[in-house]
Amino acid sequence: MFEQAIDRAEPAEEVKQRVINLIDSITYSVFVYTTRGLFERDKLIFTAQMTFLVSTRPPFSLPPAYSSGAHWRIAVKGKPSTDRRSV
Repeated sequence: MFEQAIDRAEPAEEVKQRVINLIDSITYSVFVYTTRGLFERDKLIFTAQMTFLVSTRPPFSLPPAYSSGAHWRIAVKGKPSTDRRSV
């Protein structure tokens, strides 16, 4: 699987760009390989986990204002309720 991902990665002259291309290709290959073995109901959860993981790692990381824990809690749980009866 990894050898195929390396072969599929876009070549680049600069080492830094080549590493980024390899990371992209390997991440995609792992995603595709893993989702093949999951039930449909679990694919959305896995996709969300991969998205959160990739978006918090360089070079794909979000700006610091969006990478705090509060933003992820809102994305996962939704807007907090102000109704005390809902607690």
